[in-house]
Amino acid sequence: MADTDDDGCDDPGTPPRAVKKMKYSQKYSCNWESLPLFKGWLQPSLKSKNRAYCKACDCELNAKKSELEKHADGQKHKTNVSSAAKQPTLLSMSFARGHSSLDKKVKKVKEDLPMSIMTHLLLLIKSVCSDSEIAKHIACSRSKTTAILKKVTGETSKEELISNLKTQKFSIIVNESTDKGCTKYLCLLARLIHGGKANDVFLGLVPVQEGSAQSLYDSVVKVFVDNAIPNKENMIGFAS
Repeated sequence: MADTDDDGCDDPGTPPRAVKKMKYSQKYSCNWESLPLFKGWLQPSLKSKNRAYCKACDCELNAKKSELEKHADGQKHKTNVSSAAKQPTLLSMSFARGHSSLDKKVKKVKEDLPMSIMTHLLLLIKSVCSDSEIAKHIACSRSKTTAILKKVTGETSKEELISNLKTQKFSIIVNESTDKGCTKYLCLLARLIHGGKANDVFLGLVPVQEGSAQSLYDSVVKVFVDNAIPNKENMIGFAS
C-alpha cells in the first residue's frame, strides 16, 4: 500500500519552490553618529525613522549603513565637510567671545546680587571660618561696602575713565531715568576701546529739570565741560 502521509517534502519530479526574501526597512541608529566616518555631519531625518540627514550636503539619505558609507566616500561630500570645518562658529567670532550660555548665567548672578547681601555674607564667613582670627575681625557690612564702592572704587574708576576720554576716541550712550522721588536723571555711558575690546562704562547720573532736547543737550555738554573732556575732537558716536 502506498504511503499517503505528507512528509512536507516536495515531489522529486517538481522544481524547487523559490524562497521569498524578507524585506525590511533599516531604521536610523543614533550610534552611527559617534563613528569617525559619520561624526559631525550625520543626524536623523525629521521626515522618517528610515531616513538620515547629511548636514554637510543638506540632503536626505536612506538609513542604510552601506549607503551612508558610500555617500561619505563621495567627492562632493568630502568637499562640503572640509568647507564646513573651516567655517567659524558664531561663538568663535570675536564679538561673541565671552558670551556663552554659561558666561551669561554667571554674569546674571553677579549682577543680581543686592548690596544687602554683605550683612549675611559676613556672618556666613565668620561661621564657616570660625577658627580664623582674620574672619573674626572683619567688619564690612552693607553700609561700609556701599561707602567703599561709592567713595573709593567708584571715584577711582571715574577718574580713570575721564582720563581715557581725554586722550582717545569714544561714543556716548544716554538714557533718561526717574528715581522714586520723581527726579529725572540722564544716565551717561561711555563706550571706548580698552584692552583690545569695546567696553561700556558708567560715566555719570545727571539730574535734569526737564526732558526737552535742549535741556538734555545742555546737560551732556556740561559733563564734558566740567571734566575738561574734548568731546568735539574725541566723540565719534552718540546713541540715545
